[in-house]
Amino acid sequence: WIDDDISSYGAAELKTNKKSSNNSAFITMLDVLNNGGDIASVIDVDAVLRYLAVSTALSNLDSYQGARAQNYYLYEVDGRFSVIPWDMNMSFGTYNIGCTDEQVFDFFIDEPTVGALATRPLIDKLLNVPNFKDMYHKHLQSLIQGDLSLSAMEASIEALANMIRDDVEADPTAFYTLAEFEQALTTDSDVVFGLTSFVATRNARIQGQLDGVFKSSGSGEGSCFSQD
Repeated sequence: WIDDDISSYGAAELKTNKKSSNNSAFITMLDVLNNGGDIASVIDVDAVLRYLAVSTALSNLDSYQGARAQNYYLYEVDGRFSVIPWDMNMSFGTYNIGCTDEQVFDFFIDEPTVGALATRPLIDKLLNVPNFKDMYHKHLQSLIQGDLSLSAMEASIEALANMIRDDVEADPTAFYTLAEFEQALTTDSDVVFGLTSFVATRNARIQGQLDGVFKSSGSGEGSCFSQD
């Protein structure tokens, strides 16, 4: 929050309805989110929590949660905002700027930011509401037992690999060899985590955090700076 003048927010760029929007919904959302009020009146809470659960589970740090707070849009309908993610090719812990490999696996579910949680108010304010935090935890539990479970992900990864394998091998501009492609499906290398090995380890760490076996938050400095 700066003030109620849209020109004060130079980093915010309207992408649609440029001729019809007066930006009042955006200003109101920032005001409520940062200064207090009914968050649910300006944020589609469940939609944002679902996005956050997936992004956190995948340690997707090339995002709003990461060091550069990038690769997302805010989408408004009737004064309420949700998140449109994009450019998620660096998920599965691949974009680990600011974090060690272990910190990527241990990425806090309740402090899911690289850097201070307070600098990401869309996350900070929602997770400070007990009911919203409980919703978020339930989404995480559902994910690691369902669509992001190891068995489900193994099936999806195999199906997609089978679909693109011939094209990977034939690609004249490929960044990696077919052998490296095959390895990356399951096994870690010096470049990336193996997809299924990442899922298995990350899901176990998430479950441990949900169960209270592992720490799910630190001192507010962010997942990669408050492990002690």
